[in-house]
Parts: sequence; structure tokens; C-alpha cells
Amino acid sequence: MRITLLVDGAKRAVVSDKLVLKICEDVGKCWNDLGIMLNLPDATIRNVDDDFRRSREKARAILRIWKERNGDAATVGSLADALEEVKMKEIAQRLIGM
Repeated sequence: MRITLLVDGAKRAVVSDKLVLKICEDVGKCWNDLGIMLNLPDATIRNVDDDFRRSREKARAILRIWKERNGDAATVGSLADALEEVKMKEIAQRLIGM
């Protein structure tokens, strides 16, 4: 029961900048798919692709934009769900445990 409460609490937490830094390297080349799963507009994703060279930078930008647009709704749970959708379940599970 206690573990369930901890996991539920982690999922409801708002994604921090520190958390973004910890996972953007792992997101890597899947940043584009993640942007789509986070419901970012195609134009935003294209702009990120044009503005940044490295996948890590693109992932960080996508996550930052998502956080800014979603505010308190940018939760660990919603990010974990999007990561699972792009076949990054290991990162999603690690994210909830951070």
C-alpha cells in the first residue's frame, strides 16, 4: 500500500528542470516522437529541429516547451506515459523512481 502511494505521488509531481536534465540524454534520438506524444504542434517540433544540432539539446528543448505550455499539468505521470508510448519504458520507470 505504501509503495502504491509513493508511486502515485511521484506520478502527480510536476516535472522539474532538474528531472529534465537527468533524462534528456536518454531520450536522445526519440525527441521527435516524444514531442508528438506530448501533443506539441508540428511547427514547434520543426523549429526545435532547426534551432538545435544535438539530440540531447533537442530533447531538452522539447521537454522545456512542454513544461512551459502545460504548467502544473506537466506531471511525471504524463511524461512517463508519453515515454512508454515511444517505447522508452525503462526511462519511464526510472523517471517515476527518481
